[in-house]
Amino acid sequence: LSATIVWETEAYATRSAGAAGICMEWDMLDPKFPIAQGRADIEEIKTNQKYWQGDFYPLTPYSFDPNVWFGWQLDRPDLHEGIALLFRRHDCAYTAMQIGLHALKTDGVYRVELIDEDRHSQISSMSGRQLANLEIKLPETQSSMLVRYQQQ
Repeated sequence: LSATIVWETEAYATRSAGAAGICMEWDMLDPKFPIAQGRADIEEIKTNQKYWQGDFYPLTPYSFDPNVWFGWQLDRPDLHEGIALLFRRHDCAYTAMQIGLHALKTDGVYRVELIDEDRHSQISSMSGRQLANLEIKLPETQSSMLVRYQQQ
């Protein structure tokens, strides 16, 4: 368990730095500071904290390459839920990525929430089989997607 530092309030930055802990080095005294975005960052990090105590699955090879997607999954088998964080890096030409989430019951039904860079949420119901072959689309570079799932 660790904490890292973030200086920006964009979802891409806070999702990249957010772990079981996080240190926000924000200039909150600046009158232009986006307080609503900062609050949304903190709430998302707090909601995701519990998943860092579960199982970790890399969804992509480890790389610093700015031309590729990067992502991982955190699964809590004891809670029958988890998250995946996916990042389309700043020089990545590919707008979509196929991922296969781990540790799911293929015949299980899951409540799935896709939360984009602007924190717009789309909720649906999917089978474990569908989550094992999920396509994530991010039209903008340097953007992220948070996938939350819970077995129903």
